[in-house]
Amino acid sequence: MSTTPDIPRILGERLRYLRKRNGLSQLELSAKTGLSHTFINNIENGKKWVSAETLSILCEALHARPADFFSETRAESENGASDYRIRDSHARMLLELDEFVARYKKDLT
Repeated sequence: MSTTPDIPRILGERLRYLRKRNGLSQLELSAKTGLSHTFINNIENGKKWVSAETLSILCEALHARPADFFSETRAESENGASDYRIRDSHARMLLELDEFVARYKKDLT
C-alpha cells in the first residue's frame, strides 16, 4: 500500500468541491471557462492534469487560489480506507505554486 498521495485525484476532488461550492454544473463551468465539459470531467476524475494557464482560468472562474486546489482534502484510496492530508513539506510547494501562477498571470497582461 502506497502512502504517496494521488495528487491528480486530490486536484479533481477539489475542483468538484469548488465547482459545487459555486453552484455550477460541469456544463456551466465549461461555458464560463471555455474548457470542454469532457476535459472538466476528466480532471475531476483524476484522468487529466492541468497546465498553469488552465489552473489560472479555473481559479478565476471559481474565485479560488491555486493552493485551494491542493489543500487538505478527504479522499479514499483504491481500497476505500485512506484519508490524504497535504503535509507541512507541501506547504512550501503550495506557496511556490501561488507565486508561479501570479508571475505567469503578470506576464500574460
